[in-house]
Amino acid sequence: MSIKFEDIMSKIEDKKEYKIPNYKSSKIKSYEYSYYENIKFYVITTGIFMKGHLLKIDIVFTIKEETEKSIYYLFSIKEVVSNNKNFKRRKTPMKKIFILIYSIFSISVLAEYYKKGNEVYYEDYDHKNGKFIDYNEKVENIDLNSLEQINDFYARDKNNVYFRGKETDIDRDYIQIIRLNLVKDRDFVYYEDKKLKVSPRDFSFVNKNVTNKSLPDINVGYGFYVKDFQNAFYVKIDEDRNIEEIKLDDADVDKLVSWNHILAKDGKNIYYYGKKIDYIDALSFDGNGIGYGKDKNNIYYDVTIVKNADYKSFKEIKGYISFAKDKYNVFYEDKIIEGADIKSFEPLKNGFSKDKYSYFYKEQRLEGINYEEIKDFINSFGLDDKKVPGYKYK
Repeated sequence: MSIKFEDIMSKIEDKKEYKIPNYKSSKIKSYEYSYYENIKFYVITTGIFMKGHLLKIDIVFTIKEETEKSIYYLFSIKEVVSNNKNFKRRKTPMKKIFILIYSIFSISVLAEYYKKGNEVYYEDYDHKNGKFIDYNEKVENIDLNSLEQINDFYARDKNNVYFRGKETDIDRDYIQIIRLNLVKDRDFVYYEDKKLKVSPRDFSFVNKNVTNKSLPDINVGYGFYVKDFQNAFYVKIDEDRNIEEIKLDDADVDKLVSWNHILAKDGKNIYYYGKKIDYIDALSFDGNGIGYGKDKNNIYYDVTIVKNADYKSFKEIKGYISFAKDKYNVFYEDKIIEGADIKSFEPLKNGFSKDKYSYFYKEQRLEGINYEEIKDFINSFGLDDKKVPGYKYK
């Protein structure tokens, strides 16, 4: 998001101290707040003392539950260790933790090219499946005298451009940085060292909250809308950095807008993860593909029709993107929570909720289950549905 901190502070709706479970230190205060920037963002800001330094951390999601899950995970980390003996000599514990925090929400931004005698090496760290990967590789066939590091991932000499120490097809005279790992030259746009279908001519992000200068990198597992002078695409990067590119059918590139990486629309079409959704009325649609929205005909969760919803009285429960009520029922996502008492209903964390009679998980009543049996699940990270007491997993 290309949003200045002071601009966010002026939009905060409420702010209060946040109690991190099982974290007893009184030296560090954590706070939660929310603000709107076309869509609502939930934030927890906190800090960690390491080696006499205070590392401040802001965790931001559009889903409140995901923000909480991330802070629980961060404070569950006891130690980070590398098996590389040289790691401790070159990198401090402070830097290792810093890499880990970035790896949760971003790719590593602590890479470098460095000279060793008459050779050049590329050093980098990544984080996959809960483990650090330590890259320290020799760059082959590079011209030492003309070496220029462009950013943490790219370098060039008089002949070539290199990404993470590997030679690429990128034109060394015309390379332009869009993000840390997204560049273009005269002929192509590249994610890392891979060519994309979108043209560099009039290239831009469709997302109104994203400019070519905002957000440092493109994460794995992330999708984004881009356009050029005549076409628009949804680009998805999977965990193995494979690229899927979906051309947006019948898109008006001049009118196409988006506010996140999920949904885009022009004057006549709605696109959800790049696929055109024909049953939503684009002109009247009020939503962003995350949580509840509506058009002139229906209520939607994401882009799924919420059946049996009373259109006039239907309302999302403030602060909980997955829960809503109308005058007849309580809903979890697009499903009715059968038997929930509307007046006393209260969402909890991690998909749990309660009324004056029972506890619920997602759309199901947990028959005969009390708070002591589920309290650890309510505050857990990476919840397994199959282990929730009383939940009938489908």
